[in-house]
Amino acid sequence: KGFDVVILSGGVSMGRFDYVPAILTALGVKEIFHKVKERPGKPLWFGKNKKGKPVFGLPGNPISTQVCLYRYVLPYLNRSVGLKEPRKEFVCLSENVEIKTNLTYFLPVKIKCQHDGRLMGAPVFFHNSGDYPCLSRTDGFVELPANTFHFPKGTVSRFYRWGL
Repeated sequence: KGFDVVILSGGVSMGRFDYVPAILTALGVKEIFHKVKERPGKPLWFGKNKKGKPVFGLPGNPISTQVCLYRYVLPYLNRSVGLKEPRKEFVCLSENVEIKTNLTYFLPVKIKCQHDGRLMGAPVFFHNSGDYPCLSRTDGFVELPANTFHFPKGTVSRFYRWGL
């Protein structure tokens, strides 16, 4: 009969079989934005129907889907039902990190607690957005800002923990 939110995964990029944006437009869903300057998750699509109900089009690759879910969809859902935003967490990178993209970069990390209580994020690099098994070795991801390519050991970054 109706919906409060629609969450789709896959078919939102620009490939030959990525029909979701065109179908949503044909159904009267107005695109608010498509593609974001981030990696992974660049093809993210967001729009609203004629009644103002949100539609999220997540990328189809597993790591991109999970990162976009935790970075955008779950915070939206929590706010929409009146839940308090979880406490922001920050971690220090446990080693130097070099990024080869000028996009915001979401880097999976394994958390280790130092003797002084600091949380250290050990980077877990993935081969591509389909390398989902690598996430099993992580606790979440850090958000590294765009247009920065070198992050020295000890850099403090926003941390998004897997799980609710």
